[in-house]
Amino acid sequence: MLSHDSRNLLARRLALGLLPYEYYSVEQAREMIAAHQPAAIASADSSETIDLGARHSIAVYRPAAAMAGQLRPAVVYMHGGGWVFGELPAHRLLCRRLAQASGWVVISVAYRLAPEHVFPAAVDDCFDVMTWLAQHHARLSIDARRIVVAGDSAGGTLAAALAGGSATTGIRPVGQMLVYPSLDQQARYDSYAVDVPGMAVTGRTMRWFQDQYLGAEADRSDPRASPMIGDPSQLPPSLVITAGYDPLRDEGELYVRTLRHARVACEHQHYAGELHGFLTVGPAFESSRHALARMTDFLVAISRQTK
Repeated sequence: MLSHDSRNLLARRLALGLLPYEYYSVEQAREMIAAHQPAAIASADSSETIDLGARHSIAVYRPAAAMAGQLRPAVVYMHGGGWVFGELPAHRLLCRRLAQASGWVVISVAYRLAPEHVFPAAVDDCFDVMTWLAQHHARLSIDARRIVVAGDSAGGTLAAALAGGSATTGIRPVGQMLVYPSLDQQARYDSYAVDVPGMAVTGRTMRWFQDQYLGAEADRSDPRASPMIGDPSQLPPSLVITAGYDPLRDEGELYVRTLRHARVACEHQHYAGELHGFLTVGPAFESSRHALARMTDFLVAISRQTK
């Protein structure tokens, strides 16, 4: 059963006449999602933006207790948005809250977007950021031995790709946090059929996102686009968050089983009554507060294990 928060969200979307994203052009969908950001988001942004060149930049969020010269562990965060939408105020709020709650530095990656830049542009940008951090981590007072990769939805795809291919960047993540991630662009899972009136993301929406992002059919079988098919045996300890009313639910749960079968430590938190995207579309949801606390606990545990 849908949670009270999610039922209210769907009722508001229906009252506004909002349709799933595939009913719009890319530009219309971008305008719509920007126009309907949650009211709970504060306008203040405490990040530092660092330009890494013409292709991309990063935003750095520091905990209030951070001291100059003190090395801090860091989360490299990839925002969601179907590889089509850019970082939203909701993602900035999440990064800010995560940094303050955990004591970790949070680095948000502004990667290139589809369809203007198809696969593997986004994943290349994320790998480039990790390579840059391997060389410049001291500039940010970051402990390169304690990096966790994280992301929601399409950002979860990118985070999982980084975790699986990190040997090429010079940084081996000590953990990954994946929030309702998209992990397999080849198969069609039963949860793709989940469809409740008012939902913004359905199985049809995911296919629309994939059509924007993947330039060729062969891209679907590339482990950087479909981390599910990569070798899980060398992956770091993981936290995977899934939602019940989400076309990506089944592949997230399968990924958890795959990691555990490979003897990779994996925590799984499932929110049966929530929609895809609840962490950012509903930052005031009870489930969102709980999920943020789980992410914080995961980082605190990693801190203790890697000191």
